[in-house]
Amino acid sequence: MCLVRIVCEDTVARRNLLKGANKLKAAQGYNKIYVAPDLTKSQQITDNKLREQQVRAEHRDAKINNGEIVILENGQRRVLFSQPS
Repeated sequence: MCLVRIVCEDTVARRNLLKGANKLKAAQGYNKIYVAPDLTKSQQITDNKLREQQVRAEHRDAKINNGEIVILENGQRRVLFSQPS
């Protein structure tokens, strides 16, 4: 396994890179490539706790973002679950 770190100049470039990363799975020869944001240890712990929630069973399109489980409905961001502080 080989790890590669990509440094983006701004958050827009980072967001676009992460957004397009799921298209690699469909590209021939890239199906084993995985792109993930570089998180601090505390962010990793928070995200793991959020993944333990059963929200994804009902909402397949739910995403973890900034310590919350969110979905987009009609172009609006809706928080389904937020980690208590």
